[in-house]
Amino acid sequence: PPSRYRDERTESYGSSSAKTRGFDSERDFDERYAADEDEFERDYDAEEDDRYKETEVSELQNVMRSGNDFVYGVSSVLAALAANRREFIRLYVQESTNLAKRKDKNAVVQIHELARKMQVEVKYMNKGDMNNMANQRPHQGFILQAEQLQTVNITALPTHTATESRPPVWLVLDEVWDPQNFGALLRSAYFLGVSGVAVSAKNSCPLSPVVSKASVGALEKIEVHAARNLVRFLEESRENGWRVVGTSLRGDAIDSKQL
Repeated sequence: PPSRYRDERTESYGSSSAKTRGFDSERDFDERYAADEDEFERDYDAEEDDRYKETEVSELQNVMRSGNDFVYGVSSVLAALAANRREFIRLYVQESTNLAKRKDKNAVVQIHELARKMQVEVKYMNKGDMNNMANQRPHQGFILQAEQLQTVNITALPTHTATESRPPVWLVLDEVWDPQNFGALLRSAYFLGVSGVAVSAKNSCPLSPVVSKASVGALEKIEVHAARNLVRFLEESRENGWRVVGTSLRGDAIDSKQL
């Protein structure tokens, strides 16, 4: 601490004069030590501030560097917990959340009930840290730290029988990189009862929390399959009895009503 300079000065005066320590007078000696003491206190305070900031930030940074997904938003978090397809690490809930004023009260209650039933750790956090965790996206007071979702490898669609009451329909996507578009497509596919979704393993948006939020949680409920060679996947699926219909902007394209 800075007081050690005062102790050293006292000891120096007791053992030798200021001149013997390279100073012309005791006044010069005092001024030098006063300046050194002020500089030490400034450096000491700065180091303490840095250590405090590092301690405050490091916990959040370590969590965000975990490689986990941070699923955000009430619908996405509820869907993830209900689907139970991930390994859950922790549920973050915004501090001072007034449940009585929320329009999504029922969904919030379900989130808490599922987290308690599945023994998911719940941690309350301030809004600022949660904003950073969600990359400034609307989290609605809930963020679920969980293992990432993975695509399921697929080479072709299996042969299906004509006796099925409802013919299966798959959605195949190629080069859809925008997470908002990807999420919207998954949301519509789930609502319309699509049997499955296949994407290109190389040319597709990852299954990120942004996609989950844009899909309003549909990503959590639909298995997304990935084909290494999408052209071969379609050809082999056709050989297995599937009808392949693609969208086109060409003028000679057939209207979907004519199919």
